[in-house]
Amino acid sequence: MLIIKIMESEIKQFMSYLIKEDKFDSFETRGIEITMFTKINISCAVEKDFYENKEDLPDFCSWSLLKPYVFNIIKGNTRPKNMKIVFSFKDTKEIHDNAKALFLNILFDNNMILCTTATSQINFSLDKNVDFSWEDYIKGFFKNLGIAFSIE
Repeated sequence: MLIIKIMESEIKQFMSYLIKEDKFDSFETRGIEITMFTKINISCAVEKDFYENKEDLPDFCSWSLLKPYVFNIIKGNTRPKNMKIVFSFKDTKEIHDNAKALFLNILFDNNMILCTTATSQINFSLDKNVDFSWEDYIKGFFKNLGIAFSIE
């Protein structure tokens, strides 16, 4: 597991990339929790019974689909008390053959953003190469965005 702290000077730009731009749109969203005057939980699982044609539906909603709803919830003069978004990466084989699921958790709390990574493997292994490959990908992703961060 990798813990990345977004530098305080980068929080506004990071949130713009997250909420207003398409930088995170390639991720599936597993869950969202926003605490303001009340706690709002969104499971992000696709309700397949909602659709007539159920073929080729993903299990989870894309961030691009959910982003406008999240923006409408948090916009205004008062920042959320905290917000947690759990992303997963769709193209696991791009990272490692044994990757079953690759997660990026984003936590905004007390005017600080922490991002953590997690992995799940297809076959049990003590080998940490799936973890290392995913961590390298995420560090490169943030570097490509030009976001300054520290490893905690």
